[in-house]
Order: sequence, then C-alpha cells, then structure tokens
Amino acid sequence: QFFAPQTTPLANPSKVIVPRKKAGDKDIDESQFLLPLSLDQTQPILLSMLVDPRAKVHANCGVLPIKDIHIPPDQYKKALQNIQIAFLSTPVLTPQSGIHISLPKEPGFNWSWIEIDGQKWTETSTTGILRKHQLEKHFEAQTNTIWVMLSQQGWIEITDLDKASVVPKDQRASAKLPDSFKGLENQIELLLESTKINAFDTTARFSGNQEIKEGWLKLSPGSFDTSS
Repeated sequence: QFFAPQTTPLANPSKVIVPRKKAGDKDIDESQFLLPLSLDQTQPILLSMLVDPRAKVHANCGVLPIKDIHIPPDQYKKALQNIQIAFLSTPVLTPQSGIHISLPKEPGFNWSWIEIDGQKWTETSTTGILRKHQLEKHFEAQTNTIWVMLSQQGWIEITDLDKASVVPKDQRASAKLPDSFKGLENQIELLLESTKINAFDTTARFSGNQEIKEGWLKLSPGSFDTSS
C-alpha cells in the first residue's frame, strides 16, 4: 500500500496557488496544491514560489520518498545580513532640540532616524552623527573653524569631508572648549545632543518648544555605519 494524493487528473487546474490567510484557516481548495505529472511527460513544469529563504520545500508524489529542497545558505546569508528595515513613524511629538524616542535594544542591530531636512536627507543614530551643513545653519562663516576645533578637542571624530561621529561626553579628550569658544559652548552642546536619538523624558515638566516630526526608523545590522 502507498499514499497517492492524486490518482485522477484535474480539469483546468488553477495556475495560482492561494495559501491560508491565517494559520487556523482551512485551505480554499486542497487540490490547488497538487501538480499533475505523468511518466510520459516531455516538458517540465515550472513552479514559482515565494518562500522564506531559510525554509525547506517538501515534495510528495506518493510513490517515492518525500523530497525536500532548499536554497544553499551561502547564496542568501550575506544578502539577509545587509537588509535594513525602515518603519514610517508619524506623527512624533518631540522637543525642537532633537528627536526623542525610546527604542528597544536589538542585539546585533542599531536604530537610526531618517527625515528630510530642507532639501537634504538626514540620518540620526543612537550614537550621534554630525554633518557640516548642520553647523552652517547655526554658525555660518565660523563653520570650518568650529569643525576643526571640535575635532582637535576630541568632541567629534571626522569620518568624511562633511561628516563626523559625535564622541560621548565621558570620552572627550577635553571636557571644555577653548576660552575663545566659551560663549558658543552651550549652543554647540545642544547641537551635538540633537545629532542622536534620545530616550523619552518621562519627567513632567515644560522643557521648551515641541514639534511634530515625520520620518522613518531604520534598523540596521551591526554597528552604525558613519560612511553611509
């Protein structure tokens, strides 16, 4: 005895297989999962499937042992590791001084906030990325001088011509700026603070003007890439 799922041919079988919408649903028509084959068939049947690349596909003909096929991991592993997921997040009520969102920690991944700033896209990570055009909005003619000074004082690490990573306060080479920049220190601190995602402030207080933002939360594998 053996199990033969299909012993009679189907009349005009559908070329589109519709799976269950939910796990508990019954199949619309179990025959849709059957593919008619014969021993004297001369042409192969091509089957296109949308499946999880990590899953196996099982074929059961009722005569031969069940066959499972899968995509070799070396053909998709690198692609999966490079996938970045972005979630549209709007409206977000946050202080004008920066983006405040409490985010869960995902081992092996990092969060960043993407939005349009004027005519340019900006990306704010949980570690802090400063772009030179952000300095230009506040300091105009002093931009290059302040850019170099912040690098020399160990407040930023320049990674590109117009991009730098912000050094955490407890890791700065110098805790204070030179006397010639003392009057700008608070403004610079606020700017550097705005370059990273901060957690929600749960204290009931008025902390300045609020604004509504629209953007995308991106989840990227590995450490935040300051070269992108």
